[in-house]
Amino acid sequence: MKSWGVTRAIAALAVCAWMTSCTTSLTPVACNGGAFTCNQRRDVRFCEREATEVQGADCPSVRLAPGQRFCVVVSSASNCASTSYEVRGMRCKVVDYRAVQEGAECSAGTPTFNP
Repeated sequence: MKSWGVTRAIAALAVCAWMTSCTTSLTPVACNGGAFTCNQRRDVRFCEREATEVQGADCPSVRLAPGQRFCVVVSSASNCASTSYEVRGMRCKVVDYRAVQEGAECSAGTPTFNP
């Protein structure tokens, strides 16, 4: 009986470790159309972040650097999840960041990415 409880505890720890190491792949995007809109999608939310740690030689080319803000576009039904980000097809990863705001638009000139 005790071994079943230990097995469940180990499984729960493994799931927890897996969930906290999640990385979301991003693609740079230019959004047009106004509030809550990104190109043809009219039901989005913008998650604005400030990078505190980035890794990779390609980060400057997509304007990702410590102290710089960036936005992630998600559907309006989604939450701005806590994850690490990598730019698809490039050597660039946002390892740590702080949340700035969530809303209808990002600050002007902020690099924007689509998962």
